[in-house]
Amino acid sequence: MNRLFGMLVFMMAVIATAWADGPIGTYYLTAGDQQMNWAVQGSGVVYSGAQVGDEYAIAVGNTVRTLGNQDNRPGYEYSLNLIPTGVSYPYPVQGVPFYDGTQDSTHNYSIDYQAGGVYSFDRNWANPQKIFSLNAGGWLGITYDPGNNSLWLSTFGGSTVADYSLSGTLLSSFTTTFPEITSLARDVDGTLWMGSQAAFGSFYHYDTKGNYLGMVHYTDLEGQNTLGGEIVGSVPEPATLTLLGTGLLGWAARRRLKK
Repeated sequence: MNRLFGMLVFMMAVIATAWADGPIGTYYLTAGDQQMNWAVQGSGVVYSGAQVGDEYAIAVGNTVRTLGNQDNRPGYEYSLNLIPTGVSYPYPVQGVPFYDGTQDSTHNYSIDYQAGGVYSFDRNWANPQKIFSLNAGGWLGITYDPGNNSLWLSTFGGSTVADYSLSGTLLSSFTTTFPEITSLARDVDGTLWMGSQAAFGSFYHYDTKGNYLGMVHYTDLEGQNTLGGEIVGSVPEPATLTLLGTGLLGWAARRRLKK
């Protein structure tokens, strides 16, 4: 039984360590300057692939859907392992720069970096609608929060992360210790991850109250200007470890019966 308990403790420690190292879900990232897409999870890179064009804003559901830049360059669809599907998306609002994106069950969202307008689109980046405006440029990051039915936004020129309702009401905000926030993404446990153009390859972890939870660094991304980011996945239910323990106990009991 002591050996069994030790095995269970070890496996729980491995799982906890993997979660602590980096995002629980799969964190998809766009590096349009380098024409690369990336996906990381925990402490490692799980997928990477060349972009069809040079793409920034990103929305991830059953597939990965990107936008090009404001110069009439299309976005593209990729499988979740970052293989192009052949589907493309015309740029939806000419002259408006979108660098990060997010999605709920029916819409994609992005924010105008120059003027601060927050836009909704259909899942194919079409039918743009400005849903509210912050009336100030410099906002780049965006991620959807299903718990509040709201949008987290972050500044690039400053160090502010703020939660806004879909009608534009400020719900809360906090300040990070670094500027040039990029690739804002909500993890599947409700916490937030973000990068910084001041430190390529490093990603910072905060809860929604603004408490700093740690960071992770990926050496493969040190030369990558990751502006867009979104996380997908699910948190293993608390019952998972219970089932694991039950299975191990059953295995131990069968071993005793065989003796």
